[in-house]
Amino acid sequence: MVTLMLSNRTLKLMLLAGAAALALGACSDTSVSSPGATTPPTSPPPPPPPPPPPAASSINLVPAAGCYAGTTAQTLAAAGGLLDVDVCTLPSNIDTDTTIPTNAVVGVSGNTQVGVDGGTSATLTIEPGVVLFGSSGNDFLVVNRGSQIDAQGTASSPIIMTSRSDIQSDAAADGGLAAAGAITDATVRGEWGGLILNGSAPINACDEATATGGTVECVKSGEGSTGEFGGATADDSSGALRYVQVRYAGFEITPSNELNGIAFQGTGSGTEVNFIQVYNNADDGVEFFGGTTNAKYIALNGNADDSLDYTDGWVGNAQYILIDHAADDADQGFEFDNNGDDNLALPRSNPTISNFTIVGKEGGDSDIGMLIREGTAIRLANGIVTGGFSDGAFDIDQTETFNRIGAATESIEIDSVLLDDDVPYIEEAGDPVDLSVTFGASRNVV
Repeated sequence: MVTLMLSNRTLKLMLLAGAAALALGACSDTSVSSPGATTPPTSPPPPPPPPPPPAASSINLVPAAGCYAGTTAQTLAAAGGLLDVDVCTLPSNIDTDTTIPTNAVVGVSGNTQVGVDGGTSATLTIEPGVVLFGSSGNDFLVVNRGSQIDAQGTASSPIIMTSRSDIQSDAAADGGLAAAGAITDATVRGEWGGLILNGSAPINACDEATATGGTVECVKSGEGSTGEFGGATADDSSGALRYVQVRYAGFEITPSNELNGIAFQGTGSGTEVNFIQVYNNADDGVEFFGGTTNAKYIALNGNADDSLDYTDGWVGNAQYILIDHAADDADQGFEFDNNGDDNLALPRSNPTISNFTIVGKEGGDSDIGMLIREGTAIRLANGIVTGGFSDGAFDIDQTETFNRIGAATESIEIDSVLLDDDVPYIEEAGDPVDLSVTFGASRNVV
């Protein structure tokens, strides 16, 4: 009896132990949380971004107070990927003194004339920070004989003359406007006409065959209907340009009739020119058509034809010049003429050009660094021609030009000029002078 009772007790304990083991086994297949713990909630998805603002359909450049005195509100319709532009524009003829105030933006629409040649005189004053723009090659600014432009910016607030496309590009960068048609390509040129100054200083190319150069009767008509220029007033003044940029200008009216970035047509020594830049012009950057104007601090970048050009008897001086050709399109750094129709014409072109650097593009489309021709005299001093030119660094053409070498007066003189090019001198069959011997032996040109 005692043994049986022990067996029953042992059996009961064994059953209890088995039940506990089964319970523990069941618990091992489930997660056990501490008392009071909760499952973290799932974060809601972020809200969708707001839709982008609608693309701008226009640019409003008219001040809240209305247009400036002497200008009129105009809407330039969208065209060619450009937006509508509301802007204050100059009249086609500025016949009273007019001032464009600091930081204003104004448009040039069509052939815009300051004053009337032989008639009403006017002065157009353009204050620092002003942006003036044109929409096409037919939009350009002409300062007639007897009138003046007073465009004096500062180093930190230059005056900018540019294209409508450039305006839209700047607006896109500053204000997030749609930038269709905006400038993004460094090869863009010729989007408006440019700046032309006409003076009464002597020239040697007269429209009248009977007129004599340097006289009141010796007058010439500028390319592209830009007015008459020339006369006998050597100290004539067409005003002042200081810290002025001209961008994306130039226009081919015909293959032989083109607008330059800045054209000085018969302007006199009273015209002040300091710190000017012409960028990406379709024709020449700066050209002097006779006259006596002097210029300092000139930057010429990316111009498709010649960077600095003169003709028709220019006898001014220029210094501190930087020329940088674009790789896609360029002709000469310097192209210097007296008169293509009459190499002996007087007054003979005879300027001094000093302190200059001309940078061509190796493998690009730069033709000649310095081309001296058509009977001009010149003094070149303290310069560098480098970077690579398809033809060479230095060339002289026409017999009358070669005759200027060693002449007692109105001669060709070259001092301290470095020609850093595979072809420093362009020697052509029939040339009466060996340039490398004439200039290289004297160590004036190396």
